[in-house]
Amino acid sequence: MHVFLTCWDAVVSGIGDHHWLTIVTGLGAVATAAGVAAGACLAMRYGRRASVSVSAKAYPTLTGIVIATRPVVKAVGIFRVKFHGPKGAVVKVTEIYINDSRELQDGLSRDRDAVFGTQFVEAGEELTTTSVFPPTSPSPRVIGWRVSIAIAAPSRLLASGGWWADQIFVPRPEASEPVN
Repeated sequence: MHVFLTCWDAVVSGIGDHHWLTIVTGLGAVATAAGVAAGACLAMRYGRRASVSVSAKAYPTLTGIVIATRPVVKAVGIFRVKFHGPKGAVVKVTEIYINDSRELQDGLSRDRDAVFGTQFVEAGEELTTTSVFPPTSPSPRVIGWRVSIAIAAPSRLLASGGWWADQIFVPRPEASEPVN
C-alpha cells in the first residue's frame, strides 16, 4: 500500500495542484451523459421505422372483376409499431378511367380497414396478408385500379406519429376466359 501511495503522490505532484485530472474526468462524464441522451433521442425518433409495400392483381370472374391485394408491413426499427385503431392499416382500391378530355381520372373507390387483424408489428417482424375485394363491373372507360396501402402509427412522444404508404397500378385484365 505504501508503494501505491508513493506512486500516487508522484502523479499528483507531476500534474500539480490544478486538479487537472479531476477536470478531465468531469469532462469525460459530461461527454458520456450527452452521448447517452443523444442516443436515447435518436432511438425514440428513429426506433419506430417501418416499410410497406403492396402488390395486387385483377381477375375476371363470371360476376365481374375481383381484385386481390397483398399488403406487407415490416417494422425495421427497434420498437414495435402499433397502428392507429382500425384506420391504422388501410388498403384502398380506386378505379382509374379516361374522361371525355382524354385525361386520367379517379373513379369509385373501396377501402378495407384493419387489414392485418392484429394492430401492431413487432420490431424486425414482417406481416403479410391477402385482402380480396368483391366482384365489380366497371365501366368500359376504366383502364385499371390504383391499389394503395396506408399505415399510421402514433408516436410515443408528443402528438406526432409515423405514416408509411405504397401504391401500384393494376391494369384491367384483357378479355379472356373468366375464372369460375
